[in-house]
Amino acid sequence: MSDADDSPYRAVIEALDQAVIEPAHWETVCERIAKLVNATGAALMPGAHAARTLAMPSTESLERAKEAYVELEVSRWDLRERGLPKMLTTGFMTDFDSIEPDQHARHPYYQEFLAPVGLRWFVGMGFKTEGGAGFGLVTIQGSDSRGPFLGEDIAKLGRIRPAVQSAVRQAELLGWRRLESSRDVLAPAGVHFLTLNWNRELTPFSEGAADAAYRAGLGAHGRLAHVTPSTDHALQAAVGLAFYNLSLGHRVCPAPIRMDGRDQSTWIADIFPTPRDFPSLAIDVAALFTLRSEAKLPGDPVETIGERHGLTQQECRLLRNLTEGCSLRQASEKMSISYETARSYLKSIFVKTNTHRQVELLKLIARGP
Repeated sequence: MSDADDSPYRAVIEALDQAVIEPAHWETVCERIAKLVNATGAALMPGAHAARTLAMPSTESLERAKEAYVELEVSRWDLRERGLPKMLTTGFMTDFDSIEPDQHARHPYYQEFLAPVGLRWFVGMGFKTEGGAGFGLVTIQGSDSRGPFLGEDIAKLGRIRPAVQSAVRQAELLGWRRLESSRDVLAPAGVHFLTLNWNRELTPFSEGAADAAYRAGLGAHGRLAHVTPSTDHALQAAVGLAFYNLSLGHRVCPAPIRMDGRDQSTWIADIFPTPRDFPSLAIDVAALFTLRSEAKLPGDPVETIGERHGLTQQECRLLRNLTEGCSLRQASEKMSISYETARSYLKSIFVKTNTHRQVELLKLIARGP
C-alpha cells in the first residue's frame, strides 16, 4: 500500500495520540474517522444511557443531531440498541443488525429523528471501558445519498480499532488520575470522597467514605438518597442543577448541603462536577461527592456532655439555653416548643446524666469534659 493510501489511517492515529494528551482532540479523532469511511460525521458515545449528554465528543456536523438525540431522549427508543450483542462480540454493527433493509426508511426512528437532521445510515465501532456499562462506541453516521456502510468500511475501521481501544484506556487512566489528585490533596483534611455517576449512583472513593456516608444518612452504594425526605429533596435538586448545567457545558458547583446524620452528627456535602470531556465520560463519573463532618467548637462542654450521655439534638439545644442563663420557660420560647415539652426534655436529661436538679446539671457542665 502506498503512503498516499495509508495517510488517512496515519491521520487517525496522530489524532488519537494527541487526544491522549489533550482531551479536546477527541473531536478531531471523530472528524478523521468520519473522513476515513466517507461519513457525514461521528461521535463517541458511552454505553450508559444517562451519560449520553451534549458532552459527547463529536464532529461539528453532528452537533444538531446530538442536540436532538439528548433533547428527545432518543437513547430510550434507539432501535440500533438491538445490534449491541453483535457489536460486543465482533466489535462492529450496522443498521442491518437491528432492522430489515426494507423497513429501515419507514421506521419512526428514521422518520422522526434521523431524516430531520439529514442522516440515515450508521455503523458502530465498539470499545471496552472499565466504568459505566462496560463499553462505548464510535457511532458513525451517513446521509441518505451516501448509501449503507458495507464490509469494506468495516475493514477500514478494523485497522484503527486497536488504536482507538488503546487511546480509550489511556483516557480512562487520565480520568482516574485527575480524581485521585483531588482526593489526595483534600483527604488529609478529613474530607471523604465518593464518585457520582450520571445515574446518580454513589461509589466510595476514599478510605472510610462508606462509613461516613452511612453516618451522614446516605447509602454508600446505589442511588443517591438521604434518610430525611427534606434533605433528600435538597440533594436531588442540587444534583439535578449540577447535571443540567454540565450537560450544557457549564461546570457549576451547587451550594454546600448541610445534613443531619444517623448518629446525631452533622455533615456538609459538596458536589464538584468533573470536566466536560471524554476521560470523565469514559470512567462514568459526573461529579465528585464529598462529605465532611461539621466542626464542633473545641472543648464545647455541652457537645461533650451530649455525646457522652446520648442526648438528642433538642436536649442539647435546651441544655445550651439553660447554660446561657435562660429559664426553662425562656428556653422553650426560644426553641418554639411548649413549656411542657421543655420540661419533658429536661427530665430526660436528668435521667441520662444521673442528676436531679438544674443546679446539679449546671455543675456537671461547669466541671467540663
